[in-house]
Amino acid sequence: MKNVIPMTFFNVFKKEIFKGVGVNRILSLYLTITVIGILIFFSGCTSKKPGLNVILISIDTLRADHLGCYGYHRNTSSNIDRFANRGVLFEKAFSHSPKTTPSHMSMFTSLYPTVHRVYMPNSKRDHIIYSLDDKIKTLAEILEENGYTCVAFTGGGHVGEEYGFGRGFKKYITGKSHWKKGIDWISSNSQKNFFIFFHTYVVHDPYLPPDPYYSMFNPGYQGNILRPEDKKSVHVDSKTYWEHVNPENREDIKQLMALYDGEILYMDEQMIKPLFAMLKKMDLFKNTIIIFTSDHGEEFKEHGRLRHDQVYDEHLHVPLIIYLPPHQFGSINIKSRIPSQVRLVDIMPTVIDLLKIRMETDDFQGTSLVPVMKGVEKKDRLLYASRIVGSRKKKFYIRHHTLRYQGFKLIQNIRYQFRKNVPWELYNISDDSQEKQNLILDKSEAGLLLKQRLSNILKQNQKFLFSRGYRLHHSRFKNSNLETLRALGYL
Repeated sequence: MKNVIPMTFFNVFKKEIFKGVGVNRILSLYLTITVIGILIFFSGCTSKKPGLNVILISIDTLRADHLGCYGYHRNTSSNIDRFANRGVLFEKAFSHSPKTTPSHMSMFTSLYPTVHRVYMPNSKRDHIIYSLDDKIKTLAEILEENGYTCVAFTGGGHVGEEYGFGRGFKKYITGKSHWKKGIDWISSNSQKNFFIFFHTYVVHDPYLPPDPYYSMFNPGYQGNILRPEDKKSVHVDSKTYWEHVNPENREDIKQLMALYDGEILYMDEQMIKPLFAMLKKMDLFKNTIIIFTSDHGEEFKEHGRLRHDQVYDEHLHVPLIIYLPPHQFGSINIKSRIPSQVRLVDIMPTVIDLLKIRMETDDFQGTSLVPVMKGVEKKDRLLYASRIVGSRKKKFYIRHHTLRYQGFKLIQNIRYQFRKNVPWELYNISDDSQEKQNLILDKSEAGLLLKQRLSNILKQNQKFLFSRGYRLHHSRFKNSNLETLRALGYL
């Protein structure tokens, strides 16, 4: 193909000589056309569209151990379970924060929260937030630079654009019916190479799934927790909802868990099922990588509290399922379960690796999971997580650090009233998976080693942070996000 222009021009060259046209003019024209031909040839090579789509699905506040594919006794997730049987399921995947914003930003940047420093406001009266430094590139920005159409359909709120989540996305849709809008977008744009981010707060409190999901798992409850029909007489936001819960009543806790499971079942049947049906209809499973996960879990008094304010496994253990199109990744067992421990910071480098995007990864703190999926790497990866909140003084403070590694888990409690007399906790999670027996007073070798590792990680994070010059940036919520946050109990 590249010889067509020169040979064609050679014939013209001979004719023009006999017409008496100047040789210099013809040579100049020859060189011009040749250069244009070369540029067209190489631009055609470099502008080739990527062949694989990517969908990242995050179900806010979803515990791994409440899904059937993770061994749960209730039938909450038949569609997700079937999806898991077609993909790679990571049995021990962990978040880096029990809070929505920092956890999701770790997915999108492959940085720990103490490095990207995108936190949620601490005060319900304070709308000041922390947004991502411009020097940090997100997954969407990288994929956009590599020819992808990037769109997002999210619940907004603490994954709002103000934090920096919107960067790289052509569309960032929030609000009512955003999930359906995402499915409709796929129907109209299936021929594009795309990256789609789906997110929902459906599983997040207040737990008010519609019937029949409300009564599915605890039909005999007679207590005071609000019901779907109460919406007609009560403005049900998170604060109002929890005013009707007695945290010391076992029946109320049992009902909360049943309602939480009802929300999961609703999400599975009314959101995941139609999404996968559309992907099947448009024949997109053959060329789409699908990642299913969550930002954090939820507590039901396992460690004395409700919701998600601590760093035990019920808060940090999240589902992670990666579907790889058949015939695209022959060296990977695409139907497998991975027992080794992995982290959410590993998602971004995994996507880049699977898509064979060439770029420097020195600014990532996670690493690709491809070696794990191939069976080359089998050891647990060290999990570092933290609970960090902002303050009204435009600063932040840390409530917890935690490390989970080689069968042990270390927690450091800082400035946290609920655990003020317990500065350190150590659990042998191989034998004590419920984290009930604190071994820190035993002064075991494992505790000393994890304390040293924690100290090293904190120093490395500081060095990493300042060597790259990442800074805190303050912003404020858009009015469109405030109602979402009020309903979720954050304002």
